[in-house]
Amino acid sequence: MHQHTTPEATRKAERTELQNKIIRHWFHDLSALERLAVIFIFDRTWGWNKEWEVITLDHFTKGVFSYVSNTKDPEDLGYIETFAAPFTRDRTRASKVISELVRKGAVLKRKVKGNPKGLIEYSINANWEPDREPELPDKFVLKNRSLFVAELEAVKKIEEKEERRKKRRREQRKKGRLKQKKKNEGG
Repeated sequence: MHQHTTPEATRKAERTELQNKIIRHWFHDLSALERLAVIFIFDRTWGWNKEWEVITLDHFTKGVFSYVSNTKDPEDLGYIETFAAPFTRDRTRASKVISELVRKGAVLKRKVKGNPKGLIEYSINANWEPDREPELPDKFVLKNRSLFVAELEAVKKIEEKEERRKKRRREQRKKGRLKQKKKNEGG
């Protein structure tokens, strides 16, 4: 039976794969704010099935909201729907974090063509790989190194004990052969 994969299913699988890559591999190379910024951009792009999205500094620092009303009645207050919460309220910090993510290559940015306002679009660079290997906490390394050393020492003792046992057997066989030889020679 031949199965066809729909474009939606393929996109969902790609989104899940990128999401796992970000969380499992990228987070080792990103600061806490960089992580939040990547999640923000991921949500604004891949979360809405878009590769690129116009994101302003206000979006990063104030969030993205929409007023929703179920009626045309001006008295109906409706509600505010949050599309993206801000990752920081500090505009300078937001700008520095986004610049650093672009510098690292985790985030791509481009000016919107033909837009006099100078709007910028952002995208997650799905091909980005962190520069360094994850650093393990000292306690983890020391604890596991101690366990590893202890295991090596235990294995070494077992091997030494086995070698001594083999040596005794060889010596016993040699003595047995010598006794047998003397006995055969008439001794």
